[in-house]
Amino acid sequence: MDIQSLFVDLVDKAKEISGSLARSEIKGKHPVRVRFYTLLMDYLNGPGSPAAGDFFMWYIERLDERKRMSPQWMQAIYKVTKKENESGFRNFLIDCHNRFQSNPDFTEAIKPWIPDDEFRILSSSTSSDITGVIKIAIQICQEKDEVEKQIKGAIFAALPTFMIGLLMHYVIFNFVYSSAVTPGFMDVKTWSELTLVEKNYAAYTWIMENWLLCGVGLIGVFMFFKWSVKNWHNKLVFIREHYFDYLPPYSLAKTNEQYNTLLILSSFMRSGKSFNESLLEVSDGACKYVKMQVAKILNNDTEQASVALNIFYLGTFGSDIRDRSKYMPLENAIETLLPRMQKEKNEKFQRIVNLSMLLTLKPLIIGSLVFSIVPVLMSLMSNLPDV
Repeated sequence: MDIQSLFVDLVDKAKEISGSLARSEIKGKHPVRVRFYTLLMDYLNGPGSPAAGDFFMWYIERLDERKRMSPQWMQAIYKVTKKENESGFRNFLIDCHNRFQSNPDFTEAIKPWIPDDEFRILSSSTSSDITGVIKIAIQICQEKDEVEKQIKGAIFAALPTFMIGLLMHYVIFNFVYSSAVTPGFMDVKTWSELTLVEKNYAAYTWIMENWLLCGVGLIGVFMFFKWSVKNWHNKLVFIREHYFDYLPPYSLAKTNEQYNTLLILSSFMRSGKSFNESLLEVSDGACKYVKMQVAKILNNDTEQASVALNIFYLGTFGSDIRDRSKYMPLENAIETLLPRMQKEKNEKFQRIVNLSMLLTLKPLIIGSLVFSIVPVLMSLMSNLPDV
């Protein structure tokens, strides 16, 4: 391979990485997708019979008009920086437009830019009018944004306690432990010969010397939980259902996936697909754990679809659907249950997030402080003269 070919390959690889990062950014920014869905729905509800695939170029033209009508100082900035107005959103629209030109399928055109659950909702419509599923996608985005705010709010609420804990550990190490140990004690004693104060001092020193390793370890634990929530071995499903699903973060994921599973199932059934076909659509693009639960429903030996949904994973919602479907079609029974599920989901999320912070971060900080102070107090008391 010559130098020129190598350089071209590197440039192409850099473009791929840049494109992937841009798509990940859109996927992670819920307000941006809400804006896109809202603009799209307004466009489709406009005069005439506009097609969804024409929206991309139509809005790019609107952005061009705004650029031409922008103040002179702003146009000067665009000229100097050689950037377009709303460049991130514009690149998203251009990529979707190009994909649509290659394959005139609107949902496939935006697929790389949106999360899987939103894509499945949008692709559930068999009608040319997709405003109904767009409303559902907007609702999902808004709920995700609300959950994110709840989690950030709980973290910021615990931040003062965390900072006070770090400050106290700093004071304890620099002003208490440093004067309570003899310099160089690690060179003349084995670990078994060390006092509890000396062991804690050694632990403090190791953490400060290896702070990067500790940070990587914490990130690794976080990534493991994030991975294990979605991926689970089929032989351990019983343990997951009866134990792990009641503990965060698994309980948060279960609450969310219960709602999304029934929401997507209802949407596909209302579009005209059969119960089994809709379940296969739910499974397509879902995480491994949800796929296993869908397989349970499909393998449920019953002729009644409403009874097949009555599995342990869905909890009381499965039996509620069974009871409601006696008086209405199954898709309507699910649809009437969704508002209650949504309310319970939001309340449960708030409760679990707050409880998680209360039972993890604060006890960890307080416990570490107690573990640091008690050995010092015990050492002082042991050195007091007998009266």
